[in-house]
Amino acid sequence: MSASEDQIVNIWDLESKQVEHRVTAHGAAAYVAEFTADGKHVVSADWHGKVVVTDAETGEETLQFQAHDNAVVDLDFSPDGKRLATASFDKTAKLWSLSDGAELGSIPAHGHWVWNAQFSPDGKILATCSHENGTVRLWDVRSLQKRAEFTPHETATRRAVFSPDGKSLATGGLDGVVKITPVSRLVP
Repeated sequence: MSASEDQIVNIWDLESKQVEHRVTAHGAAAYVAEFTADGKHVVSADWHGKVVVTDAETGEETLQFQAHDNAVVDLDFSPDGKRLATASFDKTAKLWSLSDGAELGSIPAHGHWVWNAQFSPDGKILATCSHENGTVRLWDVRSLQKRAEFTPHETATRRAVFSPDGKSLATGGLDGVVKITPVSRLVP
């Protein structure tokens, strides 16, 4: 699949190399698009904060909601596939129900753009990273309380990703460096 500044998300057939479906519900550049873990839906988001859920098989839009007041630049699915985390230039990360688009919580995550929101493999922690001084924060998904904060990079941290076992957190920054930090050092 591909998301584009032309406001269209294309779902491709990899064998024929042809576009199978076009998602045209975005009114601004479509910045991010991902398949759900089961491959049944495509979730995409745009520069105006809109999220669109599309049936990957039929191309029909199944859900649309206004997630943020500014660009949604990242999204991630909880391990159980029921929740969606979004990161936005409005300085927040939010949690959503994928079944109906209901907001489950909002985290005033950082004082600057939030580039990334990533669930831990057990779904209990959400990592966010920001343009603000390279800060990474870890949040309890149930209480939305901050559990840890650290600054692995001297410049903006663009990505934080948990290892499959959840024991490590890899971060990448605009300093061109990737760092791996044991989660046990951050969250007791």
